Formats: sequence, C-alpha cells, structure tokens
Amino acid sequence: MHIAPLLVFEAVDKKEGRAPIEAIRRVFQERLERSPIFRRKLVPVPMNLDHPYWVNDENFNLDFHVRHIALPKPGSWRQLCSQLARLHAEPSLGSVCD
Repeated sequence: MHIAPLLVFEAVDKKEGRAPIEAIRRVFQERLERSPIFRRKLVPVPMNLDHPYWVNDENFNLDFHVRHIALPKPGSWRQLCSQLARLHAEPSLGSVCD
C-alpha cells in the first residue's frame, strides 16, 4: 500500500512567505506515540513465501516523511498535481509533505 497525504498550510510568516516547517514537524513528533503504526514498515518474506509483515522501523526518520516543497511560481493547482504525481510515482519516497 502506498499513501501520501498532502497537508496545505497557509503561510504564517508573511515576511518569509512560508509555514514554519520545524513547528509542524514538532507537532507530528509529539503525537507519534499515540499511533505506533506510523513508525512501521513492510518487510518482505524471503523468496516471497508469505505476505510481507509489518515491523517497527528502528531507523524511522520523521524528516523523511514530513518535508517542505515549494512549487515554482505561480504555484498553480496544475503544478501541485504534477508534483504530487511525480512523488507518487516513486513508492520509495514514502509520505511526503515537503
């Protein structure tokens, strides 16, 4: 299964013109323990003798999953959809909000 939620934030820092990504990461970090499933990954069974298993990811990196990505100006809906399509085309990228 491959899912990648998209969260859109209004720019809080008007001078910088962007949302404070560190504050957003901090909120996710503080809540990760409430839902341990978000720290799991699928591990294949050797020789595909069974379905993959969910295991705790000992190397879980929140920065890999929660990122900030800027679109080129004008930042249209079409550009956003194109960027999302590129990100979804790479399952190894995981959930991206960058």
